[in-house]
Amino acid sequence: MKITNFNFGMVKDGKRLDQGKNPYTLVYLLNSSKVFKLLKRPYSNNMAVLSSYHRFRVNFNSKLALAEKLRHNQSLILPDEICVDKNNQINGFSYEYVDLPDLTSFFNESQDIESITELYILIASLVEKLYSDGVIAPDLINKGNILYNPKSKAVKFIDYDGLQIDSVQSNSISKTLMYRQNPVLSQPKYRNHHNLFTKEINTMSLLIGYLEAVTGINVASLAIFQKIMYYEQNGKMDEKRKQFIGEVFHNVGIFDEEVINGYTNLFSAVEPNPAPLPIIKKISLEPSLKQKSFTK
Repeated sequence: MKITNFNFGMVKDGKRLDQGKNPYTLVYLLNSSKVFKLLKRPYSNNMAVLSSYHRFRVNFNSKLALAEKLRHNQSLILPDEICVDKNNQINGFSYEYVDLPDLTSFFNESQDIESITELYILIASLVEKLYSDGVIAPDLINKGNILYNPKSKAVKFIDYDGLQIDSVQSNSISKTLMYRQNPVLSQPKYRNHHNLFTKEINTMSLLIGYLEAVTGINVASLAIFQKIMYYEQNGKMDEKRKQFIGEVFHNVGIFDEEVINGYTNLFSAVEPNPAPLPIIKKISLEPSLKQKSFTK
Protein backbone atom coordinates (compact mmCIF):
# COMPACT_ATOMS: atom_id res chain seq x y z
CA MET A 1 0.00 0.00 0.00
CA LYS A 2 1.25 3.49 -0.84
CA ILE A 3 2.55 5.59 2.06
CA THR A 4 2.62 9.39 1.90
CA ASN A 5 3.48 12.18 4.30
CA PHE A 6 0.42 13.89 5.72
CA ASN A 7 -0.14 17.62 5.73
CA PHE A 8 -3.35 19.50 6.48
CA GLY A 9 -3.34 21.02 3.02
CA MET A 10 -4.54 17.59 1.84
CA VAL A 11 -7.92 18.08 3.51
CA LYS A 12 -8.15 21.88 3.61
CA ASP A 13 -10.24 22.04 0.43
CA GLY A 14 -11.99 18.73 0.99
CA LYS A 15 -15.69 18.32 1.66
CA ARG A 16 -16.44 17.12 5.17
CA LEU A 17 -18.61 13.98 5.12
CA ASP A 18 -20.94 12.90 7.88
CA GLN A 19 -20.09 9.23 8.34
CA GLY A 20 -21.04 7.95 11.77
CA LYS A 21 -20.39 9.52 15.14
CA ASN A 22 -16.92 8.25 15.90
CA PRO A 23 -15.19 10.89 18.05
CA TYR A 24 -11.73 9.84 16.84
CA THR A 25 -12.04 10.29 13.08
CA LEU A 26 -12.92 12.97 10.54
CA VAL A 27 -13.90 12.04 6.99
CA TYR A 28 -13.31 14.20 3.90
CA LEU A 29 -14.06 13.85 0.20
CA LEU A 30 -11.04 14.94 -1.85
CA ASN A 31 -11.33 15.94 -5.52
CA SER A 32 -14.54 13.89 -5.94
CA SER A 33 -12.48 10.72 -6.25
CA LYS A 34 -10.87 9.98 -2.89
CA VAL A 35 -12.17 9.75 0.66
CA PHE A 36 -9.73 10.51 3.46
CA LYS A 37 -10.31 9.28 7.00
CA LEU A 38 -8.23 11.30 9.44
CA LEU A 39 -7.41 10.25 12.98
CA LYS A 40 -8.41 12.98 15.43
CA ARG A 41 -6.74 13.11 18.83
CA PRO A 42 -9.28 14.17 21.47
CA TYR A 43 -8.96 17.61 23.06
CA SER A 44 -8.87 16.17 26.55
CA ASN A 45 -6.40 15.37 29.30
CA ASN A 46 -8.76 12.83 30.85
CA MET A 47 -6.81 9.58 31.22
CA ALA A 48 -9.84 7.39 30.42
CA VAL A 49 -10.46 9.30 27.17
CA LEU A 50 -6.80 9.21 26.16
CA SER A 51 -6.58 5.50 26.96
CA SER A 52 -9.65 4.83 24.82
CA TYR A 53 -8.09 6.83 21.96
CA HIS A 54 -4.84 4.88 22.27
CA ARG A 55 -6.72 1.57 22.02
CA PHE A 56 -8.58 2.90 19.00
CA ARG A 57 -5.35 3.96 17.31
CA VAL A 58 -3.65 0.59 17.90
CA ASN A 59 -6.74 -1.17 16.54
CA PHE A 60 -6.85 1.21 13.55
CA ASN A 61 -3.20 0.47 12.69
CA SER A 62 -3.65 -3.29 13.08
CA LYS A 63 -6.43 -3.33 10.51
CA LEU A 64 -4.47 -1.27 8.01
CA ALA A 65 -1.76 -3.94 8.16
CA LEU A 66 -4.34 -6.55 7.09
CA ALA A 67 -5.86 -4.65 4.16
CA GLU A 68 -3.71 -6.18 1.43
CA LYS A 69 -4.79 -9.73 2.15
CA LEU A 70 -8.42 -8.66 1.55
CA ARG A 71 -7.74 -6.88 -1.74
CA HIS A 72 -9.41 -9.68 -3.75
CA ASN A 73 -12.77 -9.17 -2.03
CA GLN A 74 -14.81 -6.95 -4.35
CA SER A 75 -17.51 -6.20 -1.76
CA LEU A 76 -15.13 -4.32 0.57
CA ILE A 77 -14.00 -0.75 0.05
CA LEU A 78 -10.41 -0.94 1.25
CA PRO A 79 -7.71 1.61 2.08
CA ASP A 80 -5.28 2.18 -0.79
CA GLU A 81 -3.00 4.84 0.75
CA ILE A 82 -1.71 5.43 4.27
CA CYS A 83 -0.66 8.86 5.48
CA VAL A 84 1.96 9.33 8.20
CA ASP A 85 3.13 12.37 10.17
CA LYS A 86 6.69 13.66 10.63
CA ASN A 87 7.25 11.05 13.35
CA ASN A 88 6.18 8.29 10.97
CA GLN A 89 2.97 7.74 12.93
CA ILE A 90 -0.16 6.88 10.96
CA ASN A 91 -2.52 9.86 10.65
CA GLY A 92 -5.18 8.24 8.51
CA PHE A 93 -5.89 6.53 5.23
CA SER A 94 -7.62 7.20 1.93
CA TYR A 95 -9.74 5.04 -0.33
CA GLU A 96 -11.49 5.36 -3.65
CA TYR A 97 -14.80 7.21 -3.54
CA VAL A 98 -17.62 5.01 -4.79
CA ASP A 99 -20.61 7.03 -5.96
CA LEU A 100 -23.32 4.60 -4.87
CA PRO A 101 -26.35 5.34 -2.68
CA ASP A 102 -26.56 3.61 0.67
CA LEU A 103 -29.49 1.49 1.85
CA THR A 104 -31.09 4.48 3.53
CA SER A 105 -31.56 6.02 0.07
CA PHE A 106 -32.86 2.70 -1.29
CA PHE A 107 -35.58 2.54 1.35
CA ASN A 108 -36.51 6.19 0.95
CA GLU A 109 -38.26 5.06 -2.23
CA SER A 110 -41.17 2.64 -2.41
CA GLN A 111 -39.97 -0.98 -2.85
CA ASP A 112 -41.79 -4.25 -3.43
CA ILE A 113 -41.19 -7.47 -1.55
CA GLU A 114 -39.26 -9.01 -4.46
CA SER A 115 -36.74 -6.14 -4.57
CA ILE A 116 -36.20 -6.19 -0.81
CA THR A 117 -35.82 -9.98 -0.73
CA GLU A 118 -33.36 -9.92 -3.65
CA LEU A 119 -31.28 -7.32 -1.82
CA TYR A 120 -31.08 -9.20 1.47
CA ILE A 121 -30.31 -12.53 -0.19
CA LEU A 122 -27.47 -10.79 -2.02
CA ILE A 123 -26.13 -9.25 1.20
CA ALA A 124 -26.37 -12.60 3.00
CA SER A 125 -24.33 -14.34 0.29
CA LEU A 126 -21.63 -11.64 0.44
CA VAL A 127 -21.50 -11.86 4.22
CA GLU A 128 -20.81 -15.60 3.87
CA LYS A 129 -17.85 -14.78 1.62
CA LEU A 130 -16.54 -12.34 4.22
CA TYR A 131 -16.45 -15.16 6.75
CA SER A 132 -14.02 -17.08 4.54
CA ASP A 133 -11.67 -14.08 4.82
CA GLY A 134 -12.03 -13.91 8.59
CA VAL A 135 -14.18 -10.78 8.43
CA ILE A 136 -17.31 -10.01 10.46
CA ALA A 137 -19.26 -6.79 9.89
CA PRO A 138 -21.03 -6.32 13.23
CA ASP A 139 -22.73 -3.05 12.26
CA LEU A 140 -24.91 -4.30 9.38
CA ILE A 141 -27.89 -2.84 11.24
CA ASN A 142 -26.53 0.57 10.20
CA LYS A 143 -27.84 0.93 6.63
CA GLY A 144 -25.41 3.76 5.99
CA ASN A 145 -22.57 1.21 5.97
CA ILE A 146 -23.94 -0.64 2.93
CA LEU A 147 -23.87 0.89 -0.57
CA TYR A 148 -26.20 -0.56 -3.20
CA ASN A 149 -26.98 -0.01 -6.88
CA PRO A 150 -30.37 -1.63 -7.67
CA LYS A 151 -29.62 -1.66 -11.42
CA SER A 152 -26.18 -3.28 -11.38
CA LYS A 153 -26.85 -5.19 -8.11
CA ALA A 154 -23.49 -3.95 -6.82
CA VAL A 155 -23.13 -4.07 -3.03
CA LYS A 156 -20.20 -2.48 -1.18
CA PHE A 157 -19.43 -2.47 2.53
CA ILE A 158 -17.81 0.70 3.83
CA ASP A 159 -16.45 1.59 7.31
CA TYR A 160 -13.35 -0.59 6.98
CA ASP A 161 -12.04 0.34 10.43
CA GLY A 162 -15.37 -0.77 11.94
CA LEU A 163 -14.97 -4.36 10.71
CA GLN A 164 -13.76 -7.21 12.87
CA ILE A 165 -10.90 -8.85 10.97
CA ASP A 166 -9.54 -12.10 12.35
CA SER A 167 -8.69 -11.37 15.99
CA VAL A 168 -8.76 -7.57 15.63
CA GLN A 169 -11.89 -6.22 17.24
CA SER A 170 -14.23 -3.66 15.77
CA ASN A 171 -13.15 -0.18 16.83
CA SER A 172 -16.36 1.18 18.24
CA ILE A 173 -18.24 -1.84 19.56
CA SER A 174 -18.96 -1.56 23.32
CA LYS A 175 -16.90 1.64 23.58
CA THR A 176 -19.80 4.02 23.04
CA LEU A 177 -23.11 4.51 24.78
CA MET A 178 -24.99 3.61 21.59
CA TYR A 179 -23.53 0.12 21.48
CA ARG A 180 -23.77 -0.50 25.22
CA GLN A 181 -27.47 0.29 25.06
CA ASN A 182 -28.16 -1.55 21.81
CA PRO A 183 -30.31 -4.59 22.75
CA VAL A 184 -28.85 -6.65 19.91
CA LEU A 185 -25.15 -5.80 19.86
CA SER A 186 -24.86 -5.84 23.64
CA GLN A 187 -26.10 -9.42 24.06
CA PRO A 188 -23.35 -11.68 25.49
CA LYS A 189 -24.47 -14.60 23.30
CA TYR A 190 -22.90 -12.88 20.29
CA ARG A 191 -19.41 -12.72 21.83
CA ASN A 192 -16.80 -15.41 22.40
CA HIS A 193 -14.47 -15.59 25.39
CA HIS A 194 -12.03 -13.17 23.71
CA ASN A 195 -14.85 -10.58 23.49
CA LEU A 196 -14.91 -10.89 19.70
CA PHE A 197 -18.18 -11.07 17.82
CA THR A 198 -19.29 -14.39 16.38
CA LYS A 199 -20.96 -14.97 13.00
CA GLU A 200 -24.37 -14.96 14.69
CA ILE A 201 -24.26 -11.17 15.00
CA ASN A 202 -24.55 -10.95 11.20
CA THR A 203 -27.41 -13.45 11.14
CA MET A 204 -29.22 -11.34 13.69
CA SER A 205 -28.50 -8.10 11.82
CA LEU A 206 -29.70 -9.46 8.47
CA LEU A 207 -32.94 -10.82 9.86
CA ILE A 208 -33.67 -7.68 11.84
CA GLY A 209 -32.96 -5.51 8.79
CA TYR A 210 -35.20 -7.61 6.59
CA LEU A 211 -38.04 -7.75 9.10
CA GLU A 212 -37.91 -4.00 9.66
CA ALA A 213 -37.96 -3.44 5.89
CA VAL A 214 -41.08 -5.52 5.32
CA THR A 215 -42.98 -4.64 8.49
CA GLY A 216 -42.11 -0.99 9.02
CA ILE A 217 -41.66 -1.86 12.70
CA ASN A 218 -38.48 -1.03 14.59
CA VAL A 219 -37.84 -4.65 15.52
CA ALA A 220 -34.65 -3.81 17.41
CA SER A 221 -36.26 -1.05 19.44
CA LEU A 222 -35.64 -0.90 23.14
CA ALA A 223 -39.38 -0.83 23.72
CA ILE A 224 -39.73 -4.42 22.48
CA PHE A 225 -36.52 -5.96 23.75
CA GLN A 226 -36.43 -4.39 27.18
CA LYS A 227 -39.65 -6.29 27.82
CA ILE A 228 -38.14 -9.50 26.45
CA MET A 229 -34.99 -9.15 28.54
CA TYR A 230 -37.04 -8.37 31.64
CA TYR A 231 -39.04 -11.55 31.33
CA GLU A 232 -35.90 -13.56 30.59
CA GLN A 233 -34.36 -12.36 33.83
CA ASN A 234 -37.51 -13.33 35.68
CA GLY A 235 -37.75 -16.83 34.27
CA LYS A 236 -40.72 -16.23 31.97
CA MET A 237 -38.85 -15.83 28.73
CA ASP A 238 -40.29 -18.58 26.51
CA GLU A 239 -43.91 -17.46 26.78
CA LYS A 240 -43.29 -13.73 26.56
CA ARG A 241 -40.71 -13.94 23.80
CA LYS A 242 -43.18 -15.68 21.55
CA GLN A 243 -45.88 -13.20 22.45
CA PHE A 244 -43.88 -10.05 21.67
CA ILE A 245 -42.13 -11.32 18.55
CA GLY A 246 -45.41 -12.81 17.38
CA GLU A 247 -46.97 -9.35 17.54
CA VAL A 248 -44.39 -8.06 15.04
CA PHE A 249 -45.38 -10.73 12.51
CA HIS A 250 -49.12 -10.58 13.17
CA ASN A 251 -49.15 -6.86 12.44
CA VAL A 252 -48.42 -7.64 8.79
CA GLY A 253 -50.53 -10.77 8.59
CA ILE A 254 -47.76 -13.37 9.08
CA PHE A 255 -49.13 -16.22 11.19
CA ASP A 256 -46.82 -19.08 10.20
CA GLU A 257 -45.76 -20.54 13.55
CA GLU A 258 -42.59 -22.08 12.08
CA VAL A 259 -41.40 -18.69 10.88
CA ILE A 260 -42.28 -17.02 14.18
CA ASN A 261 -40.63 -19.72 16.27
CA GLY A 262 -37.48 -19.62 14.15
CA TYR A 263 -37.12 -15.90 14.61
CA THR A 264 -38.09 -16.07 18.29
CA ASN A 265 -35.23 -18.48 18.97
CA LEU A 266 -32.75 -15.79 17.94
CA PHE A 267 -33.22 -14.28 21.37
CA SER A 268 -32.79 -17.48 23.35
CA ALA A 269 -29.66 -18.00 25.40
CA VAL A 270 -29.68 -21.67 24.37
CA GLU A 271 -30.96 -21.98 20.82
CA PRO A 272 -28.49 -21.33 17.97
CA ASN A 273 -29.41 -18.76 15.37
CA PRO A 274 -31.35 -20.20 12.45
CA ALA A 275 -29.91 -19.61 8.98
CA PRO A 276 -31.28 -16.29 7.65
CA LEU A 277 -31.91 -17.24 4.02
CA PRO A 278 -34.65 -19.87 4.56
CA ILE A 279 -36.54 -17.51 6.87
CA ILE A 280 -36.15 -14.55 4.49
CA LYS A 281 -37.38 -16.64 1.56
CA LYS A 282 -40.32 -17.99 3.53
CA ILE A 283 -41.42 -14.57 4.73
CA SER A 284 -41.21 -13.21 1.16
CA LEU A 285 -43.81 -15.76 0.03
CA GLU A 286 -46.45 -14.63 2.53
CA PRO A 287 -49.62 -13.66 0.59
CA SER A 288 -50.15 -10.64 2.87
CA LEU A 289 -46.90 -9.09 1.63
CA LYS A 290 -47.05 -9.86 -2.08
CA GLN A 291 -49.14 -6.84 -3.07
CA LYS A 292 -47.57 -4.32 -0.71
CA SER A 293 -44.93 -1.70 -1.36
CA PHE A 294 -42.57 -0.62 1.39
CA THR A 295 -40.93 2.64 2.31
CA LYS A 296 -38.48 2.65 5.21
